[in-house]
Amino acid sequence: MTDIFRPLTDEEKRGHRLVGGSCLDAHRKPPMHFTPVPVSLEHSAAIPHPRTYKQAPVTGFYCYDDGDGLTGFATFRYDPPNARKQFGWLTYGKLEGEDLPRWHFRAPPPPRMLYNLPDLLGKADAPVLVVEGEKAANKAALAASWQGYAVTTSSGGAEGAHKSDWSPLAGREVLIAPDNDIAGQAYAHAVAELARQAGALTVQIIRWPDYFPKGWDIADALPVPEQKHVTGRAA
Repeated sequence: MTDIFRPLTDEEKRGHRLVGGSCLDAHRKPPMHFTPVPVSLEHSAAIPHPRTYKQAPVTGFYCYDDGDGLTGFATFRYDPPNARKQFGWLTYGKLEGEDLPRWHFRAPPPPRMLYNLPDLLGKADAPVLVVEGEKAANKAALAASWQGYAVTTSSGGAEGAHKSDWSPLAGREVLIAPDNDIAGQAYAHAVAELARQAGALTVQIIRWPDYFPKGWDIADALPVPEQKHVTGRAA
């Protein structure tokens, strides 16, 4: 079985011909048409998995699959010393003038698929839990408290919600679990509006108790007192 976490060999590096950049760099580069090319899940096992990026350790890596056996793109988190966490992208596709697709450190153009889309589509009758970030989505999907939910998030951080395709939420009951800070609240309200526009049946945002620390998110340990104090309200 291919180990996607192993370092690339010199031959693989030459074969993939990676282009440098980050999710921010994608907006700073000279305008150039980019066509993503979804790859099969079997092929995506060969996706370059950077252990470091811009001399910072990569601490999270997340593939976005479309529910039909294709990988659209991947995102990763890296943590520069003495700085806030940063995010990058890996997308397989072609730049204008290229004959063959390759992996690029470049964000895919919007609208982008939601995270954990196969599970979201597979649990068609389940309520949907929207969280902020892939790490939180993975933790929530494994938590006993949310086993009845299809868990998802959007790519691109708290400010990227509008660049995702929220149509899979049509006709669904949606519960949004925001990070406990100003940016988290802004993301939750943006998602609530996008979910309504997509035709969600109901939309609620969780209101965390006052004793929850600033910056807490659903991937963190639950503060005491326990979850009985958590309430939902209409968005």
